Amino acid sequence: MKPSPLSRLLATLAGPKPERDLVTALEELTGGEAAILAPWGDVLAGHVTREAVRREARDEGRLLGVVVSSVDSDVVDVAAEVYVLAALRRAARTAHVGASGEALLAELVSGARSADVRERLEAAGLEGEPFAVAALELPLRRARSRLARSALQNDLERLRSAGDAYFAALGYRFVSGVRGPRVVWLWATSDPDAQANRLCEAILASTNEDVRLGVSEAQPEPEQGRHAFTQALLALSATTRPRSSKSFARLDPLHWMLASQPHEHLTLWRETLLRPLKAHDEDGRLLETLRAYLQDSSHLGALSARLNVHPNTLRYRLGRIEELLGQPLSHPATLARLYLALGVEG
Repeated sequence: MKPSPLSRLLATLAGPKPERDLVTALEELTGGEAAILAPWGDVLAGHVTREAVRREARDEGRLLGVVVSSVDSDVVDVAAEVYVLAALRRAARTAHVGASGEALLAELVSGARSADVRERLEAAGLEGEPFAVAALELPLRRARSRLARSALQNDLERLRSAGDAYFAALGYRFVSGVRGPRVVWLWATSDPDAQANRLCEAILASTNEDVRLGVSEAQPEPEQGRHAFTQALLALSATTRPRSSKSFARLDPLHWMLASQPHEHLTLWRETLLRPLKAHDEDGRLLETLRAYLQDSSHLGALSARLNVHPNTLRYRLGRIEELLGQPLSHPATLARLYLALGVEG
């Protein structure tokens, strides 16, 4: 007896790769192409060249994924419901190992080392692998009362689940935990800088709140866990835009130099330095030229093309800037002062 479409779809939950098996079953039942997308947009399985219908897989309003098909059929709706079950089962498995993983994470980022840490790293699939740390917080949330602290804890756990789902769906080995007002992940990777934005997008897909994320550089040994955690916190402190991420590898030391001074002092110093230039720059072209020059002063020909001006015009503007500031742009100290001043302004 031929199994019903529901039975065929439910059978995909038994395999190690339910997304792939669910897509295969859906294609067999509809005769078309199918795919499953993650909440953050990545294709988890399948391929659709011509989309006819998409169905969101949701649990209590939370988006778990999207089922896409080239054929408009009621079977697609059933497949979306089955995918909800697959996603919840994966989340349950992740939560089952979460307690031991959280203890391992706490040990690694604190710098402590137990006698069996190597065995536990191996069990988590992290032994001998380069890794990175990411730290997340909700900067606008202030938990001063017991009720507010409880609500914040629940929201952090929800965001942790979203990040866990991202790592699990893409097959990364990881551990995670909530540490104080932050969620922390440690995962096996050699290029965290390339993954920072994708991780942030995956988490943002689960919330409308202002979430900030800081990501460390890759570290070769578990002994560097505390170092990686510090890098992630420094990157997190450097985020300035709502709902954004920052990678430690892309941080400018200027951030710490400026952050250590009162803003009103920096503003006064900036205005004093740039006042002669701004007083004779009504259209802002001199300041625009100065910013571009500080970014790359090695090739004036390329710089003039980027500014869409003749090289002679560029040379005139640079000479005018030197004249107004009373300082040569060829002097390293002048460039350093101007770089800092424009950093304050930005």
